Amino acid sequence: MMTQHRDIERNNKYRWFVMHVVLLLLAMLLVLFRLAPPPPKGPGSAVDAFSAGRAHDTLKRIIRPCVAHSVGTADHARVRDAVVEEFLALGLQPEIHQKFAFNKHHESAAVRNFAEVQNIVVRLKGTEGKSAILLVAHYDSVPAGSGVSDDGSGVCAILEIARILASSSAPRNDVVFLISDAEELGMIGATAFADDPTQMSRIRAVLNWEARGSRGPSFMFETGPNNLGLIRLMAGHCRRSFSTSLYPAIYESLPNDTDLSVFKSHGITGMNFAFVEGMQHYHTPLDNFSNLDLGSVQHQGDHFLAMTRVLSEAQLDELPQADAVYFDVLGWFTLWWPQPWNVFMSLVALAITLTVTVITMRQSGESALRALLALIAWLIVIVAAAIMGEAARWLVTTCSGDSSPWPAWPQPMCVALWCIGIGVPLTTWRWIGQRVSGELSSAVMMICWAGVGLALAWYLPGASYLFMVPAAVACVFWFIGRLLGSRWELTNLAFLAAACLLWFPVARGLVDALGLAYGASQTVPLALVGLLIAPTMSATSPCHRSLLLIGVLGITSLVVAIVAPPYSAVWPQPVSISHYENVDTGEAFLEVRARRGRIPAGMRPQSSTSEPRWLPPLSHRPPSDVIWRKSKVANLTAPTIEVEATRPVTKGRHLQLLLKPAPHQQRVVMVLDPGSMVTDVTANGCSIPDFSMPLVFNVSDDNSVKIGLRVEGTLELTVAGISYELPDNAKSLRDSRPKCAVPIGIGDQSVVIKRLKL
Repeated sequence: MMTQHRDIERNNKYRWFVMHVVLLLLAMLLVLFRLAPPPPKGPGSAVDAFSAGRAHDTLKRIIRPCVAHSVGTADHARVRDAVVEEFLALGLQPEIHQKFAFNKHHESAAVRNFAEVQNIVVRLKGTEGKSAILLVAHYDSVPAGSGVSDDGSGVCAILEIARILASSSAPRNDVVFLISDAEELGMIGATAFADDPTQMSRIRAVLNWEARGSRGPSFMFETGPNNLGLIRLMAGHCRRSFSTSLYPAIYESLPNDTDLSVFKSHGITGMNFAFVEGMQHYHTPLDNFSNLDLGSVQHQGDHFLAMTRVLSEAQLDELPQADAVYFDVLGWFTLWWPQPWNVFMSLVALAITLTVTVITMRQSGESALRALLALIAWLIVIVAAAIMGEAARWLVTTCSGDSSPWPAWPQPMCVALWCIGIGVPLTTWRWIGQRVSGELSSAVMMICWAGVGLALAWYLPGASYLFMVPAAVACVFWFIGRLLGSRWELTNLAFLAAACLLWFPVARGLVDALGLAYGASQTVPLALVGLLIAPTMSATSPCHRSLLLIGVLGITSLVVAIVAPPYSAVWPQPVSISHYENVDTGEAFLEVRARRGRIPAGMRPQSSTSEPRWLPPLSHRPPSDVIWRKSKVANLTAPTIEVEATRPVTKGRHLQLLLKPAPHQQRVVMVLDPGSMVTDVTANGCSIPDFSMPLVFNVSDDNSVKIGLRVEGTLELTVAGISYELPDNAKSLRDSRPKCAVPIGIGDQSVVIKRLKL
């Protein structure tokens, strides 16, 4: 009779275990389904709705396929003129806001970028005109890509929204459209606009469109200060919005900026929207029409239009001056509360979980020692999962010889990390489950989650909900279960559901944004939910056979991840070529630079050399692999510096210089010698606060830059002219680049260098 009772109890636990596993799998599938972008609306859709099809047609009129429009190129001016024509066709009057400026808001920059920016500004007058909202996208691209997603999609989305608003009744507030220039050089256009009081006098909120990939759902990933009012409006008016206060907390720690960063530094609140899947296309030739997902444009456009409409009618001066903690539940709805409430709510959640645990211990007769054992086991599992996740990532990168966080076939590595995340807590339970009941373990985990939520409420408020909310949901279902007389497993099932719905979208978003650079970002969330499944296991139940399957699957996936090619034609390796030529020494070198991984074998020369000593510091991003080899001189023309005027001043002389690029050069770099006693440096009348770093002037053929400075003694400097093309003697090297490799960022370039003494 006793044996029969144990068999029944074992079968009950196995059924609950299966139910938890099924819930986990269903949650994964639901997250993938909900995070898919909506189908795009065609050109013939309703005139008052955002249409990705119409925006795409506009995009084709503005951007030429496979042609970059970076600052200084002929196509840069053509794109600007095309955008102006599109606004004029809508009956709007664009203005060109022109100013010489530099990237003073780009704190992570290692060079000082200057440009004569030409922003496109369009104002749609409101009925009151006391306040205004600003819609921003940038029209320049990087030299290596045609910028279809980044940020041509944003420019055409703003044109589509301008069409809708121009054909509607006037809103309460002014709507200002800013198509900014030189964003890729350090948000120079946005800086010039934000530093102009006449442009900014009535701006109260900013909406910025970005793309860090070519597809995927639209995320509202960053906000400005005092975001509570905007979050409240987004929750009420944006359908299927994906956003969490965790993303801004992560983004703030990264060395990345967008145009919104400039307006945030001026104290303006705002929102940043972007789709981030397809990171391997970012800033490469693969940022093209073929790879742009119109569903992503539609999703982001719907959000942009909804926020524009509600903000254009809102009392912007009455928005709350506070921040919010917020998150969406798979895009169905967005929950939020004022950030100051966070600590109190976390304290309440922790107090309730402590109460639940005490009651559970008294009813089950469990000791405090066993509760402490369950707590220690919870901590050990999380730490072990993090360590094993990072170890697995290290093993794959070491054995494969490539550290790309975005491999061409990420599936094997993802499966291996999932097996670790789920396998570690289930394996640990084989030992702990013999000493602590599942009911007590579930109650202790409520305390763990609530305790971590309280700690985060102090130190990382935007992430606190990830722990506090599932613990609170578990407590609610525990009390409901007490009233209905249901088993503790039902409470644990609700606990698991809440954890999956909050954690899985975040884990998926981190893969899109950061790739697989951090194995722990996948194993820790899975270990957290795995710990909620583990208490339903029995020490002798058949569910332990699945541990063998998890182990075999994990090891096999690791082996496949090691041997799988890290790059493909669809997900290529970033490899750029540079030709450097020194006019003074008559030397020339070719550099092959891989942003990630090792340089392809076909591009590696039989003999190589070291980096030339005369090369000034032109690049601030360290490569993963770089090779230098000598080359033939292409007889490139260096930029020229003319002394227009000189006059004696106290302790030296003041020089007025004219810096001219050679034909077909888009950049001129000036590096002042560290030994030169130079002060009071200006460029086109713009004072330069820090001239110890290279000064990069982004110009076109007919531009020149007037440099003023005071110098004691002899002025020694290096000038370099850069064009975004390779000379004929480098074409064979360019042609040897395999299909699974593409230039990135500034791309292939020719650099001619000359030393001067004045």
